[in-house]
Amino acid sequence: MEKRMKPFFLDEIENAEFLSSLSSNERDELELYLQDMKSPPRSSDEDINWQTDGRSYYRMLHVLADLCSREEKQAFVTRLREDISKWRTRAKDFYVIESVEHALKRV
Repeated sequence: MEKRMKPFFLDEIENAEFLSSLSSNERDELELYLQDMKSPPRSSDEDINWQTDGRSYYRMLHVLADLCSREEKQAFVTRLREDISKWRTRAKDFYVIESVEHALKRV
């Protein structure tokens, strides 16, 4: 069975208690996530790979796809939209965030 991705919401990333609860693998994932959030994919091929692999903010779409109930999905989408608003004040490039936001319109 494939391991599900953990969502990384900005308010959690900034919370010391959340950070201390992460396993070493999750900390590694978070480090890569934050690196990816600092710069967008360099090409359309890389962007497709990121989407497929759930890199950067695309991981949130993978988390959403793994949720089972309609209620879970709705609650996650609501929280994700709030998170998008917070990231807009911090991220220097919004390409991946905007792609995720656009994908939410189809949910």
